[in-house]
Amino acid sequence: MQRVQGSLKNKIIATDMLEERAKVAFDQQELQTYLYGGEENLNGLKALFNELERPELRNHHKFYEMTPEEQ
Repeated sequence: MQRVQGSLKNKIIATDMLEERAKVAFDQQELQTYLYGGEENLNGLKALFNELERPELRNHHKFYEMTPEEQ
């Protein structure tokens, strides 16, 4: 297996990290639901994060070239 170094900038997860995450002995979804206070809160946060990931909300060089109406 080829080892890959992680990169936050390029959104690449290191091979070692992926291997460790695969070894967990608990249900990750169940833990996430518990930590965020229930299924409803978790779904609300996921919807918010999805909304923030929309391409038109990202700051990029084209954004600065837009008119105020386009922004």
